[in-house]
Amino acid sequence: MSPYDSGDLDEILSDVRRLLGEDGADGGDVPPAEPAAPSRRAVSDETQQYTPIHMPQHSKPVPPWEQPDFAGEYFGPENRAPVVRSASARAARPVETPAGGRNPQPKPSAAPPQSRSDAQRAVRRAQGPMSARQMFEDEDDDEDEEDDELYERPRKKRKGRWIKRLFILLLIVLVLAALVALVSKLIATQPVYDGADSLGARKAGSSTILLIGTDEGGTRTDTLMLMNVNTSDKQVSLVSIPRDTRVNGSYSVPKINGVYGINGGGEEGMEMLQQRVKESIGFWPDGYIMVNLDSFVDLVDIMGGVTFNVPQDMYYNDPSQDLYIDLKAGEQKLNGTEAMGLVRFRSGYATADLGRVDVQRDFVSAAAKQWVSPTLVFKTPQLVAWLGGNVETDLSVKELSWLAWAMLRCDLDNIQTETLPGTATTISGGSYYLLDPYTVPDTVNRCINPYERDITVDDLYIRGY
Repeated sequence: MSPYDSGDLDEILSDVRRLLGEDGADGGDVPPAEPAAPSRRAVSDETQQYTPIHMPQHSKPVPPWEQPDFAGEYFGPENRAPVVRSASARAARPVETPAGGRNPQPKPSAAPPQSRSDAQRAVRRAQGPMSARQMFEDEDDDEDEEDDELYERPRKKRKGRWIKRLFILLLIVLVLAALVALVSKLIATQPVYDGADSLGARKAGSSTILLIGTDEGGTRTDTLMLMNVNTSDKQVSLVSIPRDTRVNGSYSVPKINGVYGINGGGEEGMEMLQQRVKESIGFWPDGYIMVNLDSFVDLVDIMGGVTFNVPQDMYYNDPSQDLYIDLKAGEQKLNGTEAMGLVRFRSGYATADLGRVDVQRDFVSAAAKQWVSPTLVFKTPQLVAWLGGNVETDLSVKELSWLAWAMLRCDLDNIQTETLPGTATTISGGSYYLLDPYTVPDTVNRCINPYERDITVDDLYIRGY
């Protein structure tokens, strides 16, 4: 028997209708009320406790994640792996308790959580089933958060900035080199010998300069080379004259390296030296550049050294000359002092002075390849100061400018190098080098002749025995 009988219900319904103004409106009796449906919760007279009344379940489609064949296992709320929502997802979706109510959102902590806690897993389980889209979105958010926590992604290096700076620097160097080349071309004057004994018409853009290196005392010219620069063929050639070359003259030791000092040095000594060179090659050089050993050391240091393949171990110690040489065979970068020892060393070569001549010429060739470049512009102030105090030359500033401009135009990777042909011999107990008058013209014409007319044996005045 229900705690409410039918009489009580009729009386309650009559009161409701009367209050609403519906009773007796049409003069009829109030129809009897139908029996009331049982309430969701019934109160027991004995226990006075609420007990749930189970409502009939309506059929509804089963979500795909709750189907047994979905991904091979059951993805119900109690089996699905707990997923911690991102901060944005948690804020947008309030937590629903099992009783059907809604709990207020927990206050965010000062720092975001770094990992899932048991409480977070419980909250996730309490939220109930999610759609497949929500599930995968939450998993992606969680993976992103975990990735950020596990490692800090390295910042990409801004390579583009360095490439741009390098490009700008290269462009500046090229522009400066072009300006220097243009100025040099405008003010440059090709060095040309115009004496009475000139051989006539010349090759376009071809000049031959005598390069001289003196010993420590500055009286003996131990290094002699003829450098031809030909801008038409873009070719640079170096031909060495051995220091023991036998020359004409009433000298006690008629060697070409003593001519400058025996004649008192200076202009007179240089004029006589060039005369002996003319007798050996058939024409007068277009100019000369002379450097002493101390200046040579400074020049190499100013230019940052020279990378060179030393052909053999070199050791020599002579305190009287303040000369100490200690070099190991192999490619290495030589500073000024080491380079000076390289070009002076000769006692260990099988061919004596000829071996040194070859090394000297090869060193000058390597230095030209490494030094003559657009970056030479940045060393101009130091070179100008060096030239002013350490070099003797009969070339003007305009002629030196032409020489620098011509070298830049030539192919320095293919410098032609040779030695005037001859034979090393001993005369009266002294070592001499005798030039071969029949083969010298061929070397001169191929390498260093600036004239259109070829040199012949008749142009030479070579001393034999």
